[in-house]
Amino acid sequence: MIRELKAILGLAPDPELIQIEVCGICNANCEFCNHQLLPADEKIMMDTDLLKKVIREAISLNPRQISFHVYGESILHPDLIENLPKDYPIVLSTNALGLTEAKAKKLAKMKNLTMILGLLWSEPAKVREKSIAHAKMYLDLKPRNRLVSVQMVCSEHSVPHAVEMYKTFAPYLFTLPKLELFYKQPYMREPGDGIKGIIPNIPKHPRITVDTMVTPRACGNDCHTSAVNPNTTLVVKCNGDIKMCSMRFLNRNLGNANDTTLREAWESPERESIVCEWQDGDKDNKLGCNVCMHMAEVKQCSTE
Repeated sequence: MIRELKAILGLAPDPELIQIEVCGICNANCEFCNHQLLPADEKIMMDTDLLKKVIREAISLNPRQISFHVYGESILHPDLIENLPKDYPIVLSTNALGLTEAKAKKLAKMKNLTMILGLLWSEPAKVREKSIAHAKMYLDLKPRNRLVSVQMVCSEHSVPHAVEMYKTFAPYLFTLPKLELFYKQPYMREPGDGIKGIIPNIPKHPRITVDTMVTPRACGNDCHTSAVNPNTTLVVKCNGDIKMCSMRFLNRNLGNANDTTLREAWESPERESIVCEWQDGDKDNKLGCNVCMHMAEVKQCSTE
């Protein structure tokens, strides 16, 4: 209602998506992820007091949903689950490796949660099997989430397990009406023309998706439910830096959440400047967006 009212009054829109990176630490080393390349000061956990502040401010901006994932393994944060909003649409992505039964029981009760199980198909057998076992344990709880997505990133060493994923998790489709299986493109190309990842041959089903989108390297979030877009998205890194994209605009912060509110960042002249450059097509490649699948159509930024 607030979003529609602002549109009628011609006011600046609220963000569609706010991503909060609660943990820059990961317990896996997936071949499609460049987490290991992050600087040391980003391989930390968000301070709990800062996390609470950011969540409050994120809700006040009225996004369609709040995602608790950028890099790292979010559920490693010891205080995350207790502080997740219980009455606001949220997204949580996990590789399930650290998904203990205690954590699973709490998350499975959350009706406002989209739970993404991005399993470790490309990891060694022992790690992969643990990830799968924890995911099955979660599904056996019959989660009440608004959506549960079991995912495979279709990279070189994961695709050989595509049929295994189908055989293991397709039976749950009959008992869990809010479950989907998602075979997604990897972020595995360098700048240049788009290429498609390895697409597995999987039986068709209304809740099984095989993504054929051309996907550049490191050009969006790890959640297929929302595409990163500087005009609609706000990202808060675990060190508090506020950005408009998890990978681009690296030197164009909108402030730090420790001393800047998310609303101040969203309404800042710097964000408006970046949006104008992005909407204009970034002809001079100032932003690094020209290799991104979410790059806007070339159009003139309004001068009114």
